Amino acid sequence: MVDSIGAMQKYVDHGDKYVLKVTKRNNIEHLEAKSKGLITFIAKFLGFKSYKLETVCNFVKNHQASLEASPIFQPFYQKLSAKVSVHNQQHPSYKITHLFKAKSGQSQDAASIQALRQTFEAVLKDQNGMGKYMHGTQVPDVLKIYDDAMESPTPRQAFADGINARVNQANSWGQDKADHIITNFNEIYDKSPLAFKTSNQAQQTPQVIAIANIAKRDGYVAFYKTGPTEFLGNFADCPNGINVFGKSFKCSEAAFQWRKYILAGLPPAELAGFFTANGQQAFDLRNKLEAKYKSQLAIGTPAATSWSGGKANSVGGARDQAMWEVLQAKFKQNPGFMDQLQATKGAFLLEHNDSSTKEGYWSDKKDGTGLNMLGQMLTAIRDGQSMPNKGGIDPSMQHYVNQANSNLQYNIF
Repeated sequence: MVDSIGAMQKYVDHGDKYVLKVTKRNNIEHLEAKSKGLITFIAKFLGFKSYKLETVCNFVKNHQASLEASPIFQPFYQKLSAKVSVHNQQHPSYKITHLFKAKSGQSQDAASIQALRQTFEAVLKDQNGMGKYMHGTQVPDVLKIYDDAMESPTPRQAFADGINARVNQANSWGQDKADHIITNFNEIYDKSPLAFKTSNQAQQTPQVIAIANIAKRDGYVAFYKTGPTEFLGNFADCPNGINVFGKSFKCSEAAFQWRKYILAGLPPAELAGFFTANGQQAFDLRNKLEAKYKSQLAIGTPAATSWSGGKANSVGGARDQAMWEVLQAKFKQNPGFMDQLQATKGAFLLEHNDSSTKEGYWSDKKDGTGLNMLGQMLTAIRDGQSMPNKGGIDPSMQHYVNQANSNLQYNIF
């Protein structure tokens, strides 16, 4: 299994550069991480499957007992599960379902699945709530989507995708009802044994070990856009995506910006790009919307007052609640990220900007005059605390800002 574990490590660390294949050596099957070549990209462009994903999944299923002993298995499983979810969306006639499962993560225990289904069905039929708005075959249709989602490696994502795929179809539902259905499902799912429950000790993956070493060595963990601490930033692509506000996103930046502009009343069609955007694309779309709707969004307008209290650095408003919900969803739905966050225990979390001319609410503004609210919220999630709502700058922050400016030993920009 040594060769297979090495391939898994490559796939986790550099998945954009490799494809997985099952090969034989001395009549023994093992996983191999092959560098992507021209044929791979041509196949992808033409819409073909670039490798036999089902073969890889079957290999993992057949050798799971041996592979799970490696610390790389959990992040590998999460990444491969995300790939399976994308495959099933792109190739609905060739779905890969319920091929293997991880010991930690989302359990596929039949009793728990049935109990959750019964609870969810009761909510859908409750005439004092959701049941008043469900008509015709909508309840059985939703339960069919539920059943299909439970066969997926990523049930939450699969359910949201299934509900959203039916929006505005004949005898189906509109977007508002879809959002309510997904929200009800997520609330029930999060309380069930199926949801990922963070253990008291993080999985000791190489990434977790690296973060723990940084935290122990420096006493603080700085983050921004890239490097080993990228997972803390809002631009990081999430292996399982983020399902929040009844929508699906690739990263927390996209989810947060979408929430801001939907609350401001901007046309939903102009916000659709956030659903597929990476961090930089979401930020670029944000800049375009700010320029186009300047008179509607500028400080002093009703939208700005509701969002941030009318001031750039005032604590409170819908802005804080939106970010808090996004971050909670991000780390609850991406257990590998939560393991890394827990590895920072005891360290000061600092969103360290690269310029004092940039925003100073979420970051330290490079010079320590920022509030570092993103760092504060991440610390609260890590330590199991409620959403921070204090104003002012943490007096202990300046020491770490100075350290980051003079002696940061890893890249974050």
